[in-house]
Amino acid sequence: MLKNIKSKFIDSDNTINGKVLAGFISLLIVLIQQIFASFGVKFTGDLNSIIAVINTILVILGAVGVLSEPATVSTNISNIQDTISTLQDKTENSKTTSELANTKAQVAISKVNELKNTIDTVQSKVTTIAAQ
Repeated sequence: MLKNIKSKFIDSDNTINGKVLAGFISLLIVLIQQIFASFGVKFTGDLNSIIAVINTILVILGAVGVLSEPATVSTNISNIQDTISTLQDKTENSKTTSELANTKAQVAISKVNELKNTIDTVQSKVTTIAAQ
C-alpha cells in the first residue's frame, strides 16, 4: 500500500509529482481545519480573515500544481491540411450541386411558362370559336 501511495507522489523519472503534492497539501489543510472545528477549537482573531488566508493558500497550491507542469499541445499539420482540403472539396461539390439544381429549376420554370402560354392561346382560340 505504501508503494502505491509513493508511486502517486513520485513520477517514473523520480521527480515529485507537483499536482498530486499540491492537492494533498490542500486537502491536508482542509482536514486540519475540519478536525479543529469538530473539537470546538476556536481561533483567536477574525474568523473570516483566517478563512481568507486558508483559501489563499489553497489557491496558491492549486496554481502551483497546475502551473508547475504545463502540458504541451502538439498538432499534426498534415492532418489539419487534409481536413481543410476535404472541407473545401465538399464545399465545391455542394456549390456544384446547388448550381445544377438551380439550372434544372430554371429550365422547369421556363417549360411551365411555355405550357401556360400554350394553354392561354388554346383558351383564346376556343373562346373565339365559341363566340362564332
